[in-house]
Amino acid sequence: MITPKEESFGLEVALPMLNAGGEEERLNQPVAPAQPEDKQRRRKSKFTDEQVDQMRAFSERLGWSMRDCTRAEEIKRFCANMGISWTVFKTWLHNNKKHYGRGPSSKKNRSSARDNI
Repeated sequence: MITPKEESFGLEVALPMLNAGGEEERLNQPVAPAQPEDKQRRRKSKFTDEQVDQMRAFSERLGWSMRDCTRAEEIKRFCANMGISWTVFKTWLHNNKKHYGRGPSSKKNRSSARDNI
């Protein structure tokens, strides 16, 4: 049998105590917050339209993939020129490749599908 503390995945949660007193005593017990107060949320990256256009053009040249190890220096130079980290660019590329690049909803794929009909 799993105890409630093991199920909480490290979050300390005060559970009502069974047979430990009246209703008033249980209501006055402190309850730990669901998330620690000192943990800050990660800032969301915001890009200008010019940055998005440059990242999109560069991603298209890369084929919407960063797996080619021979282009690592080129990617690092691009990120340094843009003023963003490699990780931020990798995340942007991953999040946007279906929208701009090779996904079924992209304009490029829709127009080529219509041309073949």
